[in-house]
Amino acid sequence: MTNNKFLSVEIVTAQSVVYKGEASSVSVQGSQSPFTILVNHSPIVSSLDDGILKIKDVNDKKLMFITSSGFVEVNKNVVSVLVEYAENIDKFDVNLINKQIESAKEKLAAAETKAESDSAKKAIKMLESRLKTYMYNNNSIN
Repeated sequence: MTNNKFLSVEIVTAQSVVYKGEASSVSVQGSQSPFTILVNHSPIVSSLDDGILKIKDVNDKKLMFITSSGFVEVNKNVVSVLVEYAENIDKFDVNLINKQIESAKEKLAAAETKAESDSAKKAIKMLESRLKTYMYNNNSIN
């Protein structure tokens, strides 16, 4: 339940609830255009592109998440973000992602079946997308 002063925000992936809390604003990467959600925003459902999701919490602390494509729904000060992937920017490790990309490329090179090849290609694409999103938005983060 929310009050009229704040938004109730939840970022959900298939694996977990990545964030749950109250906020004064949420900025998302809409598929048509980025937009910001404030208290008493009109109801909306929108598709999202890969990007940076920004939350200004009730203490004016800025939180940022790297997210994959997905959807956002806003209704009665409740903001529900459903994405395949979301990670707090403070926990993003470029070196780890680069190592995971190299590992996935090794698996692709060693793949003996179409399923193994497809799985490695999907992993590479997902990891490179995360890295690209982080690097592209790094200037706006600082």
